[in-house]
Amino acid sequence: MSYGLDEKLERAIAHYVENIAREITIDDITLCPICKDIPEKSNSWRYVGEEWKVELPVATSLLKKFIEFGRSEPIASSESYYILRCPECGRLYTHEYSYDFAGGVGRSDEDIDINRKSLDDIIQIVINHVDGKENWWYYDLKGKLKKGKGLN
Repeated sequence: MSYGLDEKLERAIAHYVENIAREITIDDITLCPICKDIPEKSNSWRYVGEEWKVELPVATSLLKKFIEFGRSEPIASSESYYILRCPECGRLYTHEYSYDFAGGVGRSDEDIDINRKSLDDIIQIVINHVDGKENWWYYDLKGKLKKGKGLN
C-alpha cells in the first residue's frame, strides 16, 4: 500500500511501526477486559471550569500512550494528538485533545476524541506526520519513551 512518500521510506516506517506495535492478542474484542467497554468512537467535552458534559468510558483511562507527535520533543499545547494502545490486547486508538480559547467573547471549551484504528490506519497517520517533518515518539512495552525514525 502506498501513502504518497518515497516507497523506501514508507516501507521503513511501516516496518518500524509494525515492529513496535504488538499484534492484537485477543481476536474477539468482547473478551478483552478493557476494549469491550470502549466503543469504536468516544468523545468527551466540557466548558472550561465546568463538569464534563459527556464522559469518556472509564476503560479509556486504562489505555497506554503508544505514539506522540511533536517538533523536537513531545509537547503540551492547546491541541495534542497521539496514539494509545490497549495493554491487554494491543488494539490501537487515536487520542485527540483540543482546547478552544474564546478570548473573553464566550466560553472556552475542551474536547477529547478517542477512536479505535487498524494498524494500517496508524501507519498512515505516522507517515502523514513524518511527511509534515514532525518527529514522533513511541512508548516501548516497558513504558520508556523513545524517538521514532523518519525524515529527520
